[in-house]
Amino acid sequence: MVLPENEVHWKIIFCPKRRMAHNEYRISIELDDKRRQYTLKEAQKPNKTFNTIAHQLDCDRRTVSCAVARFNETGLLTERERPGRPHSLTDGQQRSLDKYISKHPTATSNQLSNYIFNKFDIRVSERTLQRYRRALGFYPRKQKTKVKSTQAQVEKRHLFAIEHQNSELKKWLFIDETQVQLRNTGKIIWVKRGEPTPTHEISSLRAYVNLWGAVWWNGKTFARYDGYVNQTLFQHLLASHLGPHVHKYRRYAVAQDKLRSHWAKPVRRWFNDHGLKLLDWPPHSPEFNAIENVWHSLKETVKTAHPKSQAELEAAVDQACHLISQKLIQGCISRVSTLPKEETSN
Repeated sequence: MVLPENEVHWKIIFCPKRRMAHNEYRISIELDDKRRQYTLKEAQKPNKTFNTIAHQLDCDRRTVSCAVARFNETGLLTERERPGRPHSLTDGQQRSLDKYISKHPTATSNQLSNYIFNKFDIRVSERTLQRYRRALGFYPRKQKTKVKSTQAQVEKRHLFAIEHQNSELKKWLFIDETQVQLRNTGKIIWVKRGEPTPTHEISSLRAYVNLWGAVWWNGKTFARYDGYVNQTLFQHLLASHLGPHVHKYRRYAVAQDKLRSHWAKPVRRWFNDHGLKLLDWPPHSPEFNAIENVWHSLKETVKTAHPKSQAELEAAVDQACHLISQKLIQGCISRVSTLPKEETSN
């Protein structure tokens, strides 16, 4: 389903928790006495590794190994005195910061600094708090805003998940439209501090491509179109691009949203005449439609072409459609197949 550009909003949130890569900067979070005792007790078990214990305590493996080595050398649980500047935050303050970020995932480093000052009456720089946030295992993600469902819509979604938690999605056809806009084809660049950010110049911000598509386990078909999708255009797209394939897939189920043009009487008749069953799709549930993941991959491919005009955008979209592999489509369908069970377990 195509959404107007101004109806999609993004903001940065910080999500817990991720194990740090071996080459990432990390503040060493020390263990308190209680966690050191737990570390030593677990380390004596034959099936426990330092990695497992570190994961349970949400700390670095080196922190665990140093605590065990310290006890083996000295018989002491306490940490030795370290040279250099002390940590800005104590263990208790770090745990408090952890809870605050979990409760307020959109908080900026400035807001975190104010929180620490108001709660503990100490000043910690924003840069230091950024490092602490990383050390605590939080990392940034883009958050997409979606329309809030009513209780009736939530119940309908849940019933759909119950009905199809064991369905064979290899026998589903996934249909949808999307819009690829030239303004969204910029790229990430890296510049040194103080240098200006280069501009990605395009011929027009209004350049875009409307794209219709259908994907299934063993096939795909895409088509560009002009204007708005009404029932006449939609039926033409079905007949011209899906029609040559449907004789192989009678009794397949059709997954598509409830846009009026998708459910017009002539359209339903076309599906019925070709032996296809329309699924009673729940509202506000694009994640159940595997083609949404295909659209995401396609748009990322278009970005790599760096189109600068309407003609270049159309060529990039056509090439991206051609490059969408059946393996990628099958992966998208496989991921979607797990969602109904996840929904029913909530």
